[in-house]
Amino acid sequence: TSEMYAFAEGGIIWRSVDGGTKWTDALQGFTQQNRSANRARESFPMRTSLFSFSQFGSDAVQFFPDPNSFSTVYLVRGGVVWRSPDAGTSWEEVRVIVPPNAGVISAFAVYPGRGYVLFAAADNQIYRSNDGGINWSATTLPLAGKITRLLIPEGGLDMMLAVVER
Repeated sequence: TSEMYAFAEGGIIWRSVDGGTKWTDALQGFTQQNRSANRARESFPMRTSLFSFSQFGSDAVQFFPDPNSFSTVYLVRGGVVWRSPDAGTSWEEVRVIVPPNAGVISAFAVYPGRGYVLFAAADNQIYRSNDGGINWSATTLPLAGKITRLLIPEGGLDMMLAVVER
């Protein structure tokens, strides 16, 4: 495909739709939209470190293009999941019902072939939505540790791989 994303230092995500000839800021819409929204809502304050793509800690940011529609992208930071259906021009919060004692969302995945099936993980629990994030169900894995990555092989819901940090 000629559509691609690139990650740069400082948390900038670039998007190209012409094979890399021209690039645009994929998070420009998120930054503009949420600066004004956050003035009225202090529960998700903007910080300069919002897009620091650290691999550890609750401030880690994860970015996921939907494998079913590359223009739909997800941004995860701590306990908040954001979705853009138009490659970063506009954003909406996907509310994942995670109990306060479960920690923050540490892994996220979109099912290949079914973009409305979403998965999120917090500690050793996996949350699943079959309707694009409106309703969620939870499953607790019989192990100790924190899920750090969810991988879903293409071809069926028969298998999901979870990477667990002990």
